[in-house]
Amino acid sequence: MSWRATLFWSFLAALVGFGLFHVKYQVQALEDRLAKLNRDIVREQAQVHVLRGEWAYLNRPERIEELASRHLQLAPPKATQIGSIADLPMRPAADETTDTIAAVQQPAAKSVPAHRGPTAPFTTPVAAGPDAFALHALMTEEHSAGLPDDTPSLPAGGR
Repeated sequence: MSWRATLFWSFLAALVGFGLFHVKYQVQALEDRLAKLNRDIVREQAQVHVLRGEWAYLNRPERIEELASRHLQLAPPKATQIGSIADLPMRPAADETTDTIAAVQQPAAKSVPAHRGPTAPFTTPVAAGPDAFALHALMTEEHSAGLPDDTPSLPAGGR
């Protein structure tokens, strides 16, 4: 009976030794992985620091002002460019849908120059014409038509 106990305890000691050996190498592998991740974090932090410095250098107001004056050729707004809300055309009613579609299909006679010279200042029209509102109404109508019945739609003035 003593030889059986000796055999059992020897087997148990070998099993525990093997388990400890296995756990030791798993811990070493995890420590190596942790050290690699920490090195990667430090490297990424250094790169972020460099990128923030570059961003601060490129985002200087005097540099942006110089680039804007060189490439955008903006001019101060003129008094004729400023309008009021009363100057905007009213939104078409729902029963004017067929008129809206016809207005969109027949483009206005206005022409837009294909290219402005480099000295022309950048100007923006104050109010979009009725054609723009008709196109918006048509696009909203087409978008709503493609929605399932249970899909909530936006309110009339919503975006």
